[in-house]
Amino acid sequence: MFYHKFWDLIKADLVDMFNDFHKGNLDSKMINFAIISLIPKVEEARSMKNFRPIHLTNCSFKVFSKVLTLGLGKIMDRTECSQKF
Repeated sequence: MFYHKFWDLIKADLVDMFNDFHKGNLDSKMINFAIISLIPKVEEARSMKNFRPIHLTNCSFKVFSKVLTLGLGKIMDRTECSQKF
């Protein structure tokens, strides 16, 4: 929903990210990161069992990896079809 609402603001940055990848200039360490945080299940949680870990991944990396996965899937399908014949 975020990407749909703010596409006009972020599209140039995402396109630049993909262009940098294709040029070999993308530092994937800068986008492939996540934050693990503990959210309390109860008020005044004091024990680890009273916390729930959550994993916050960089959304740009999720979009980037999804696009690459879809593209590789198409190539893999073509490769499988050509090998069958």
